[in-house]
Amino acid sequence: MHISQRKHEHDEGRYPRTGGVTVKLRGGMGNQLFGWACGFSVSRRTGLDLVLDSGQIVRQYTESPSRSFELDYFGLQSNSHRLDSANGPRGEGFFGFLKEHQPTLKEQSFSFDSRTLAIKAPVTLEGYFQSSLYFEEFRQEILGYLRSNARQSRASIQLRDELGQHWAVAHVRRGDYVNLQDTFSLPGAPYYGRARELLDTVENRIPLVVISDDTKVARQIVPDATRYIGPAELDSAGDILMLMSNAEAIIGANSSLSWWGAFLGGSEMRLKIFPRQWFRDPGVPLGDLFEQDWRILDLVPGVEF
Repeated sequence: MHISQRKHEHDEGRYPRTGGVTVKLRGGMGNQLFGWACGFSVSRRTGLDLVLDSGQIVRQYTESPSRSFELDYFGLQSNSHRLDSANGPRGEGFFGFLKEHQPTLKEQSFSFDSRTLAIKAPVTLEGYFQSSLYFEEFRQEILGYLRSNARQSRASIQLRDELGQHWAVAHVRRGDYVNLQDTFSLPGAPYYGRARELLDTVENRIPLVVISDDTKVARQIVPDATRYIGPAELDSAGDILMLMSNAEAIIGANSSLSWWGAFLGGSEMRLKIFPRQWFRDPGVPLGDLFEQDWRILDLVPGVEF
């Protein structure tokens, strides 16, 4: 469709006058998925086009612009994405020119912001939107879309086949969290030990696979696992996410990547264990982050912070 034709249809009211639903993405794969899922739901409810703005993705809690757009792993496009229920993703660059002129809804806290449910006109969304409450109405559609469109690498598929069907995963997130201990909790051996005890009571000594960005430390925190998978074997956030989702149970880190691994595991994942404290600040409200079927464990003060 030519620009002139689009302009004509816009004048007739077939296109929103000031764009669609624009999501300013933040963080890595997990946080970008939260932003997309929130925008997807608003787009579905309003009938407005969805635009993923990846122009200013920055690493959380730093000013280093070291994050990149990662949702292409699921066939999504940055800055010009529209998901049409019948035709799948397609480009709509025209809306990129319009989004600067529409109002902005900024997330006020980590608690669910019900204002998103009342959106009826074009809007720009800014925040992390870390709760399934933002997209509960479209949970199954989102789950199906991500599962169907994941572009898994050959290495990821091979690992999945090697592990088979009966195994659990523990995600040990280190990396930048080690340097951000004033902000984030750092679950250690006490948390993973208690989580494994709970896992064993439910799954009767199921083989445990540890996925971590630092397998040396992970071996100390979670000893005697069946296997340890690190960046040398799997370095794509999307592949890590999809592999975790194939486990029968998960011991999650305080990480949005763990969250989405559990989400994509669906009802087939029988046990989902997560730490209660994601941040050092106990005043950060996280009640809307946790799913109803999760088992939540407290960290040990002074040991895992």
